[in-house]
Amino acid sequence: MSALDLVRPDLAGIPNYLACSTKEKIRLHINESPWKPLEAYELPLNRYPDIEPQLSLEKELSKFYQVAPCELLLTRGADEGIDFLMRLFLSPGRSSMMQFPPTFLMYAFYARLQQASIISCPLEGPDFHFNRERLLELWEPHCKMILLCRPNNPTGNLLSLETIASLCEEFADRSIIVVDEAYIEFANTQSATTLIHRFENLFVLRTLSKAHGLAGLRLGCVIGSQAMIEVLRTIAPPFAFSSLVLEAALSAMKHPEWVEGTVKNIIHYREELILCLRNFSWVEHVFPSKANFILIKTSFAKPLYAWLEDHHILVRHFAGNPVLQDMLRITVGTAAENELLLAVLHSFHTPDHN
Repeated sequence: MSALDLVRPDLAGIPNYLACSTKEKIRLHINESPWKPLEAYELPLNRYPDIEPQLSLEKELSKFYQVAPCELLLTRGADEGIDFLMRLFLSPGRSSMMQFPPTFLMYAFYARLQQASIISCPLEGPDFHFNRERLLELWEPHCKMILLCRPNNPTGNLLSLETIASLCEEFADRSIIVVDEAYIEFANTQSATTLIHRFENLFVLRTLSKAHGLAGLRLGCVIGSQAMIEVLRTIAPPFAFSSLVLEAALSAMKHPEWVEGTVKNIIHYREELILCLRNFSWVEHVFPSKANFILIKTSFAKPLYAWLEDHHILVRHFAGNPVLQDMLRITVGTAAENELLLAVLHSFHTPDHN
């Protein structure tokens, strides 16, 4: 038995719509308008996107992530990658997925859309550490997916590659392991993509929304073994990416030095901000972070959130979450934004201040 046997039986042989290259051809086959409404654009926006720019982008991304193009599937943000994987492996009403809260809320969202049950294995202790033994206790045979966020959102901590490898081995023919690495560029460590040749049941999610600064384009990818990506590709819709999005992304990928410089700056500002935040008496704890955000704990989370909002600064407050309700997640900004944040924090007076 292999990881391919975990694919939903009703999707194993589903035919998919294959787009083809139509460069320099007269396109009379998919009911397009032959005229462009916006002549100002050089791109033929009256036509459905050609497959060539998408293949070119996948090739550029494969170079950046150091994998083969056949091991990568382009998606509309990493979110769509989560959706695709759940559709492929979780049978409605029969399968379940495991998550490790507090974590990214969209994991549970897409599981519910798929009518799959959710097994929660909470991160433990004041530092939100991962408990492998507890995972093994909670796992059940109908659990077809184990979803890990690395670094974790919102806690910012990092799971080791050794732990991921051990899970892939443990569940080789029982569950797929999905590692969401939306923030991995800020961790200054090896990606789980280095393990895909060893484990067929491993998928890694990457995105252009964070380090690449392209959140508005909504582009990401799923990385895995060639065999698994080929199966995943069968449920991907044709013409999913607009010509403008593909063109913008290809242009951005020509400047990897911009990404490198941006990541370096954010890591530097993150460490500076952590040191500054620790100086506020009402901040009880500043959690270590390997992402582009910082989680802080304070008994005054709610009034502090409101204070910042009154000064036109938005941070994330987890109202209603009993584990995180006294915490705020702060994204690392530019030097000027961080200075303004600290100035407003210095002007904050706790409710019991005389």
